[in-house]
Amino acid sequence: MRQSDIEEFYRKWIQQVSTLTFQDDSTYSFNKFIYLYIIYNALYCRATTCLKYHEITQNKNKERDYNDGRISKYQPIKISFDPDEKVQAVNNVIKFFDGEKKPYGENLINFLQKRNAVNIEAIKDFDHGFSIYSLRKYGLKTAKKNDLKLKEKLVSQCTKEQIEGVLELIYHVRCNLFHGEKTFNPRQENFLRPIVEILQSIVEELYARLNNPENHYYMDDSGYETYLKEWEKQLETVRK
Repeated sequence: MRQSDIEEFYRKWIQQVSTLTFQDDSTYSFNKFIYLYIIYNALYCRATTCLKYHEITQNKNKERDYNDGRISKYQPIKISFDPDEKVQAVNNVIKFFDGEKKPYGENLINFLQKRNAVNIEAIKDFDHGFSIYSLRKYGLKTAKKNDLKLKEKLVSQCTKEQIEGVLELIYHVRCNLFHGEKTFNPRQENFLRPIVEILQSIVEELYARLNNPENHYYMDDSGYETYLKEWEKQLETVRK
């Protein structure tokens, strides 16, 4: 989507979020999560496009320098225009927040600790008698094993593991809800509530950074057109 399309999309869906009011039942956090994730999906796709445009620009600059004799070797970055959905929702969001800053994940986890410290602590213990990983997809044994690994990430002192754990948790909650594997009940409402608050903070900040020309990976509409042309070139190569 172009920048104006993203702005309109965000405005309409965030308005839907604002119409929700807390009720003492099991639907509020479910509904709010779904609305927010629809926005998040659009934003992390846009962030992924920004990352790919940055790689395209790097390739063009290196090719120019090679042709002008400023560098002796030129190995273009191999660009994947169709990344895995989970990669977009987790790794690419972290990378977009980081810019060129290292270590990986520090910017986003620091932001969340400032805005959502209580909720970050709340999600570290999700042993509520239900699984996060899909039982239908993974089976009971593997789902429990994956849940344990996810919990280990959330309580890890390693920045990389902790922030990946937060975003992976959000992603797998999305999979459960969107694929109809969870039902409305108070127990899951209590579990979802801190996740929803974290997701809202990420959505708002990601949108702000996507619109900030000073962001390392910012892309305007002319950059988006360049991205589309390069994507079309790759598609034509695949068709041949």
